[in-house]
Amino acid sequence: MQGPKLLETIRIEDGKIHNLPYHERRMRRALDRFYPSSDIPALSEVLEDYPSKGLYRCRVIYAEDIEKIEYLPYFRQEKKLFAAVEFEGNYEYKYSERKEFEILTQLYPDVDELILCKNGLLTDTTTANIALLKKGKWLTPASPLLEGTTRERLLEEGFLSTADLYIDEIDSFDGFALMNAMIGFIPIKGVKIRKAR
Repeated sequence: MQGPKLLETIRIEDGKIHNLPYHERRMRRALDRFYPSSDIPALSEVLEDYPSKGLYRCRVIYAEDIEKIEYLPYFRQEKKLFAAVEFEGNYEYKYSERKEFEILTQLYPDVDELILCKNGLLTDTTTANIALLKKGKWLTPASPLLEGTTRERLLEEGFLSTADLYIDEIDSFDGFALMNAMIGFIPIKGVKIRKAR
């Protein structure tokens, strides 16, 4: 049985590759799970000829071997209006196929982004891990859909703590933030979150 195509998305800014050890670690976990006999070299050995100026999203698509590496200019989109929806799917590994997310997003064209929940517990958005501020502490869901590289780094640094976060309690928090490889950690001011029916 053929395994899935997988993806790493890496920030490259003015010729500097960000968070590379965490991307490498996540890629190795995925390879151990799906392609244990793979001999893909380290990311530091395959990322080359990338732009030396500007902000770029490096996409590494791989399975048993690396299939494609591309460098795309990156422009951050501001997101303020969110809807929280139940999600039954699985995204434990960073798959290149995101059809479930795309279909779900099309059902809610009037919001900027969806927050995905499982049995009332907050997990992630379709593009980022999340954090909520309470009593001066940033908390991130203990059971995200995907363990992002920025989330992993901030947990190791002690900036974040994990907790079970429920959609029914979201109004009691003092702040909301998004994080992923491309945006880092960004608190969102003026955020509006509604529960989708």
